[in-house]
Amino acid sequence: MVDTSPKPLTHRSATATATLTFPASIVSVLRSSNNSTAKGSVIDVARFAGIVGSKKTSELIPLCHQVALSDVDVSVSIAGNQCEVICKAVAVDRTGVEMEAMVGASVAALSVYDMVKGVSHEVTIGEVKLLEKVGGKRIVKDGKNIT
Repeated sequence: MVDTSPKPLTHRSATATATLTFPASIVSVLRSSNNSTAKGSVIDVARFAGIVGSKKTSELIPLCHQVALSDVDVSVSIAGNQCEVICKAVAVDRTGVEMEAMVGASVAALSVYDMVKGVSHEVTIGEVKLLEKVGGKRIVKDGKNIT
């Protein structure tokens, strides 16, 4: 791990996204049952999974520091044949939270897959990417370094 002890505590946030694409069979089930399958609400379960995933990042990714998250917000929206997961992680710490945001978005997307696989396995999880990072040495906006 990198020694972060010399760094000051600063406010840090990061936002990441993950996208899924569904076949028509899943879209019709989700539209007819208010985003629910036999397992329950796809959106509610995915949001909870993303929050838990963010909190477990240091256990899942080698060399990640355990960060004291002060907030994790996960939104899941379904439009057409796609689902977009957005995860924002916030902390006051010595290291960034971009991995927490990306793990949260990834775990939420995997949870959506798990919730709908009873209807069809023809689901793809597409790009997982960092949208924004604030705090620390660099600021990232729309996936690009701006400082």
